[in-house]
Amino acid sequence: NGRPPVKACKELAEVDLHRFVQIVQRFRAETLEETRHNAGFNDVDVHNFEVLFKKFDTDGSGDIGRKELCRLIECFFPAYAHSPDWRPHLIQLLHDADTDGNGALDFEEFLALMRTITEQEEEGRIKLELATI
Repeated sequence: NGRPPVKACKELAEVDLHRFVQIVQRFRAETLEETRHNAGFNDVDVHNFEVLFKKFDTDGSGDIGRKELCRLIECFFPAYAHSPDWRPHLIQLLHDADTDGNGALDFEEFLALMRTITEQEEEGRIKLELATI
C-alpha cells in the first residue's frame, strides 16, 4: 500500500543504520504479505474488485455462484464467454480458481481469477505488439 509501518515515525527519531534496516525489512515483509493476500493487486484495485464482486454476488452469499459468474464473464470478458475456442480454457481457469472445489468463488478466489485473466490479457497485448514490430 506504500505507507510506512505504524511505528516508523517514532522509530525515525532515534534511528541508526541498523535500526533503519530493521524498519525497511519489516516494511518489505508487511508489503509482501499484503501483496500476496491481494493476488498482487494494489489497494485501489482490490477496492474496485470488491465493488464488482458485490455487484455480481446478487444473493449476498459472500461468493459468486455459477450463474452469477457466467453473467460477470459475459459482461466483462465477452471474448472468453462467447468463443468456442476459449470455452475449455475458461472452464480450466474457473476450476483452478475454485480452490475449495465448491463450485463458487469467494472474494479471494475471485481475486486470483482476475489476476490470471489480467496477466493473460497483458501477455496477449504484448504478443500482438511484438508481432506488429
